[in-house]
Amino acid sequence: MPSKPFWEEKSLEEMNHEEWEALCDGCGKCCLQKLEDEDTGQIHYTALACSLLDVETCRCKDYKQRHKKIPQCIKLNPERIHEFGFLPGTCAYRLLSEGKALPQWHPLHSGSSESVHDQGISVNTSYNPEHFEDEKVPMSLLLQHLIMFYKYGGKQLYYNNTHDGQGEIDINQMNADANVPTFIESTETLLDEDDCDSCKI
Repeated sequence: MPSKPFWEEKSLEEMNHEEWEALCDGCGKCCLQKLEDEDTGQIHYTALACSLLDVETCRCKDYKQRHKKIPQCIKLNPERIHEFGFLPGTCAYRLLSEGKALPQWHPLHSGSSESVHDQGISVNTSYNPEHFEDEKVPMSLLLQHLIMFYKYGGKQLYYNNTHDGQGEIDINQMNADANVPTFIESTETLLDEDDCDSCKI
C-alpha cells in the first residue's frame, strides 16, 4: 500500500524545512497589502503588492533577504500557526492548520507550479493588464485601493505595483500633446522683466 504524502502524514510542527517550504503554492497573496476591519476582524486583500513581489511569477525577488529589506514582512513558521487566520482561505498553511485538505490545483497535487495561475488563484490575475480593456489597468482601480488603505487607518504605504500595462510616462511629451507650456517656458512668459512693474523700480 503506497504511503500517504507528507502533508497528510505529518503535522505542520513535524515537517522539516524543505517540506514546509513546499507547502507554498506560489499564489503571492500573502505579499499583498491587507486591511483588517477593527469591528469584525475580517481581512480584506487589496491589489497593492509588496515591492519585492514579481507580479509575473508571483515569487519574491529576494526571498532570502526579504525580512531585511521589508521589515514588515511576516515570517511564517510552525510557532505562529495560531496566527494563520490572516492568510487567504486557499493557503496550504492555513488549510492544514485548520485540518482541511489541499485543493487538487495545489502544485503538490498537480505536479506543476503553473496550476495555481491556471486556476486564477494567484495574484498575477489581479493587476494583469491582459484582463482589462485595452490591456491597461484602470487608474480608478489603483486609486480605489489606495483610498481604501487610508480610509482604514493606513499611515504609510510600502507597497507598489508597476505591472499596469501603462508603460513609462513621458511628462514632457504629455504636455506637448496637450499644448501645455513647460515650467521654464511658462515662468519666462509670466515673469518678463520688461513688463514687470516691480522689476522696473
